[in-house]
Amino acid sequence: MWFRHGKQKMKGHGMAMFWVTGNTSYLIMGEKSLVRLAKLAGETEMAARRQVFIDKAVQAMRTYMWDEHAVTFLSVKKETMEKIPVANNWQLDSTCSWSSY
Repeated sequence: MWFRHGKQKMKGHGMAMFWVTGNTSYLIMGEKSLVRLAKLAGETEMAARRQVFIDKAVQAMRTYMWDEHAVTFLSVKKETMEKIPVANNWQLDSTCSWSSY
């Protein structure tokens, strides 16, 4: 279920594989749409199978991708499940203010 961000050549690092939060979320939403369609078509067994998949994926995102410090979901490295920190405007420039936007 988790989206593989592709195999990118990184100088000195070989192949890099990541689970990307946004793509994973879109895949979960797609699965939810399939559950709704299956129910409308009377395919209750299929809907039940897909729902189990959705529940596992949501739990995995909460377990491995949620970062309390950043108060957001972060992408993770596939091999280690290590969170990949992201820079935001406040980290990049502490002088930013709402009036500058």
